[in-house]
Amino acid sequence: ENPKPDLVHQEINKCSTNLDAFLSNSFHAGAALTCLVLGKAYAVLDDAQTAESHLYRGLELLEQDAVSLVKNELRIELIDLVLFSGDASKKGYATDLLRSAENELLDSGWHMLRVSLLYARYYWQAGHKETAFKYMVYCLKISEEESFEPWMEKQKKWVIPIMFELYAMNSFTSYINIL
Repeated sequence: ENPKPDLVHQEINKCSTNLDAFLSNSFHAGAALTCLVLGKAYAVLDDAQTAESHLYRGLELLEQDAVSLVKNELRIELIDLVLFSGDASKKGYATDLLRSAENELLDSGWHMLRVSLLYARYYWQAGHKETAFKYMVYCLKISEEESFEPWMEKQKKWVIPIMFELYAMNSFTSYINIL
C-alpha cells in the first residue's frame, strides 16, 4: 500500500533541503543516498521522469567515489524503473546497467536477489521461460538463505505466475508454500 501523496510531498521537501546541504558540503555519498530516496518517492507518486532524473543524478555523484552499496542500490532502482517503463529507447541502457550490476554485486545477498529478480522478470516478460526460471530459482535460494520473505511477498504481483509454474514442476515447493 502506497503512502498518501501529501505525506510523500512533505518528505520530498525535507529531502530536497538535505540534498542541498549535502551538495554544498561536497558530501557526495549523502547526496547520492538522498537522490535514491527522492527517486523512490517520485516513483511512488508515479512521476517516472523525475524519479529517473534523481536516480541518474545519484549515480553521477558517485562516479568517482567507491561507495558501492549506494551505487548498487541506485543502479537497481534505476534499472527497475527504466527497464519496465515501456520506453524501448532506454531498454539497451537498462540492460547494460543490469549486466554491470550483476558483475559487481557478488558481496551483497540483498543486491544479488534484487538483480536476479530483475532478470527473472525481464526474461519472463520476453517469453524466455527457462532463463526466467533459472533466475527465479536463484532468487528463491537467496531468499530462503537470507530470510527475505517479506521482500519476495512484495513482488507477488508479477512473481506468482513464475512460482506457479515452478511449483507445478516440483521445484522449491516447500519454500513457495511459505511465501
